[in-house]
Amino acid sequence: MKKFEEQKFKIPKLKGISEKNIEEHLKLYAGYVKNANLILEHIEELSPQSERFAYELGELQRRFAFEFD
Repeated sequence: MKKFEEQKFKIPKLKGISEKNIEEHLKLYAGYVKNANLILEHIEELSPQSERFAYELGELQRRFAFEFD
């Protein structure tokens, strides 16, 4: 399964937004990418036994939607 890759952004100073705020948002973005990949790995592991893990797969898909969006 293809993994998402974190993209690096070079955001210049923006009027009204501190550099610290930009850094925090980029850290959050990196976390979303990491978590989306982890969730996709879990889905891939459980998919062969989808009937047995139906509830878990449903929850993982809901969590993935949050991380992806």
